[in-house]
Amino acid sequence: MKNTKRLLSLLLCLLMSVSVVFPSEIAYAGQQPSNVSGFSVKKFDTSSVTLKWKKVKGADGYIIYRYNSSTKKWVKARQIKKGSTTTAKISKLTDGSQYKFKIYAYRLKGKIKVLSAKAVSLSAYTRLKAPEGFSAVRKNLYSVKLSWKKVKRASGYIIEYKTISGEWKRLAKITENETASYSVSVPSDSGGAVRIKSYRKINKKTCLSKAKKADFPKAQSGISNATSTTIFPVNTNNISQGATTSTDKYTVSELYCYNGTQKIYGKMYLPTGKAGRLPAVILSPSHSLTCDTMNSYCVMLAEQGYAAYSFDFCGGSNDSRSDGSMNDMTVFTEVSDLKAVISQIRVLDYIDENNLFLLGTSQGGLVSALTADDLPELIKGMILMYPAFNIADQMSFFGDNIPENGMTTPISGTIGHDYIVTIKDYDIYANIAGFKKDVLIIHGTSDNIVPISYSERAIKTYSYAELKTIDGAGHGFNKDNYSLFKDYDEQVNPLIIQYLSNHIS
Repeated sequence: MKNTKRLLSLLLCLLMSVSVVFPSEIAYAGQQPSNVSGFSVKKFDTSSVTLKWKKVKGADGYIIYRYNSSTKKWVKARQIKKGSTTTAKISKLTDGSQYKFKIYAYRLKGKIKVLSAKAVSLSAYTRLKAPEGFSAVRKNLYSVKLSWKKVKRASGYIIEYKTISGEWKRLAKITENETASYSVSVPSDSGGAVRIKSYRKINKKTCLSKAKKADFPKAQSGISNATSTTIFPVNTNNISQGATTSTDKYTVSELYCYNGTQKIYGKMYLPTGKAGRLPAVILSPSHSLTCDTMNSYCVMLAEQGYAAYSFDFCGGSNDSRSDGSMNDMTVFTEVSDLKAVISQIRVLDYIDENNLFLLGTSQGGLVSALTADDLPELIKGMILMYPAFNIADQMSFFGDNIPENGMTTPISGTIGHDYIVTIKDYDIYANIAGFKKDVLIIHGTSDNIVPISYSERAIKTYSYAELKTIDGAGHGFNKDNYSLFKDYDEQVNPLIIQYLSNHIS
């Protein structure tokens, strides 16, 4: 008797458990409709997913379940009461998210729904919300600033520009959500269109938003202070290669970039036998010097596993192998050259564009700092050696008595009229402070060309900066850069490598 009661109790519990899970949905062997086929996503937006499938012969309807990742259970999302219906919209979803769905076909037996033998499953993604408030506003003759509102949960943003042929090509990929602005360089006589998409990485899937587009006009004559003549990123087919020399540790190749129609001469140093995309450093030499003066740094970087590219500024020296005249060179034409170099070097197939650093000496340091302020999204970090943040103060001594044909000095060579005019009243510190990433400044304590006090002010201007002093060093740390005292590479090089290794991602 007791065994009979126990058996009846177990059967009752079993029936109750079935009725709780599937109160009116049961899979009867031999009576089920066929399993659903062709289950896929028809379309999706930020808050819904529309699913589709093929009609199941003899089915009276379909039931769709969604997996709840919080409770770890499947919950009913939709019931379709017509066997001829083959689509269903699932709403009230979160943008930029992954969802799992499964579907059964069913056949009615009285009030009981007889389910197909197996469910068919899929993963679906909602679209991420697009950035609101996207605008493109000219800062000056040669620069356009893009701005937008940050998108919640975005991993970053993709910015594209419209080519003359009407194609959209990538301008930049911003890999952090905190960034909500980006500066681009465009000719003053050009208008154009740009667009932005937010994206979110989920596992190995990238969820993209729809694009938001903005137009910008040609510059008006009233906008002042030209800072660049660089066009949007140049086709890498324009880059040309010259002679190559190799050692067992590194390879050096002559590599030409272009700023508009002007050819820029440079050298690319690569580690021998190292495959894949390399972290890269772009090195900018001092006023009146060439990329040859950066040779020892480039060799050291290549031997440490970095790609190092140094170049001659257009008109940057009487010995420059790039186009242009020293009489036409200004700090801002050099900013333009550096932007052109960045736009072309960063897209080479052996360069890791997410680990791109700048290094500059003296005026090359000032140029690097101004460029990084305009293009913070592209630059991972920056090393400035005795940066010439005093140039504006030096040029202010001319007052209104600026020589029409510039001047020539025995040390610095030609300084053109435009060089003096464009920098003498320029607020350097206000125009470098926008770079919010880590900066390393290295300065000699005996520098009588750029007093160390200018670098001391710079580390107070930057949000994140460190000043390393080289005791007794003047304006230059080795013979290539005309060190007046001795070679300081044994002190300087470890500082460079330590900074880079600490900031590689």
